[in-house]
Amino acid sequence: MADKCHLCLLGLIILSSLLTGTSGVNDDHVFISSGENVRLRCNNHLHDCKSTTWNYNIRHSAAVELIGLGIKKKDIERHERLSLGSDCSLNINNIIKEDYGSYICQQYVNDKQQGTDARVFLHVLHVSSSSQTEISAGSSVTLYCQLFSYTGDSCDDWIRSEGIQLFWVNHSGVKLTISDSRYQESAPGHCIITVTTTLLNEDDNREWRCEVTHRNQVKTSVTYTVKSSAVPEISAGSSVTLYCQLFSYTGVSCDDWIRSEGIQLFWVNQAGVKLTISDSRYQISAPGHCIITLTTTLLNEDDNREWRCEVTHRNQVKTSVTYTVKSSDESCVIGPLRSLSREDEQQDSREMTELGGERGVGSAKGLKTGIELGDLFLVEDHEAGVESQHSQLAIVVENNCPV
Repeated sequence: MADKCHLCLLGLIILSSLLTGTSGVNDDHVFISSGENVRLRCNNHLHDCKSTTWNYNIRHSAAVELIGLGIKKKDIERHERLSLGSDCSLNINNIIKEDYGSYICQQYVNDKQQGTDARVFLHVLHVSSSSQTEISAGSSVTLYCQLFSYTGDSCDDWIRSEGIQLFWVNHSGVKLTISDSRYQESAPGHCIITVTTTLLNEDDNREWRCEVTHRNQVKTSVTYTVKSSAVPEISAGSSVTLYCQLFSYTGVSCDDWIRSEGIQLFWVNQAGVKLTISDSRYQISAPGHCIITLTTTLLNEDDNREWRCEVTHRNQVKTSVTYTVKSSDESCVIGPLRSLSREDEQQDSREMTELGGERGVGSAKGLKTGIELGDLFLVEDHEAGVESQHSQLAIVVENNCPV
């Protein structure tokens, strides 16, 4: 009988291993901020690097070979920023947010793989500002801090399960909280956090820092410094990130509310075709949130091209906002952000501002710099005893021009 119990216990242990999985235990996770240099270790290298191959993978795209048998591939976009270290580590200079993903080091001898894969997940922390014009006292500015991460799961789900947090600290190193009336912060527990404030005279050259911690240990941070500057150029070869956010107040978390109500945000191109993560040209954040992002590198034919963000309620389009690329030979400027309402009842801008301010759903005063608000739309919620909920859509554009 005792032997049978031991066998049962062994069977349970084996079944538990199969269910929970043992792969990924030796995976490395590296956190880095955009603009820095990083070294990814290869934990399975042999006596020299002539057998070393590094591959890169993200989302559903095919793996890209960066290093083949110790030789750097020169037909890839970022080959100038890559190098192989003497210990077979992969060095990446001047990190950009698009570098995040899974890096796999393998060893091949006579076309046969030796040992197992050594995987490194690279997580990139990036900060941007809503301001596309000169910043001055009295201007409202929204800072976006995003952790670009790929582990095979939803980024938000992963950071919650791993005890990873993002938060803002001021120039004195004090963590900003929602209790500070000067700042409006987004809810924690997501891979994108925002802070909105109205700038003061003393904010010139002041720093705000976004930190990412893993089980209360700071892994990396990135700083935004307030400086007056002209509008940067947008041209072919520039990397641009569009942020589309639904500003909504219902008394509960915005993300929870849109999921329960069947509300969705998504991007469509100039032909009206919905963009998906399967399109290799675009990097789109996970759905089901009140902020969605779209990152792409502009092409020559993108001049005057539109991308539109739409919000639907039970598959019915409620409102949308459009971003149009505008450029010229002498200087490139950001095109107007145009709102397209599909509501029968239209309201003028004064009514939108007053209603938005009263309901706390993104008044024009709070978002006047670099953000264009879409029309307010109403969502009926009779079961909750609420006559209507007011929401507003906005696009923020961040562009990274080539040097």
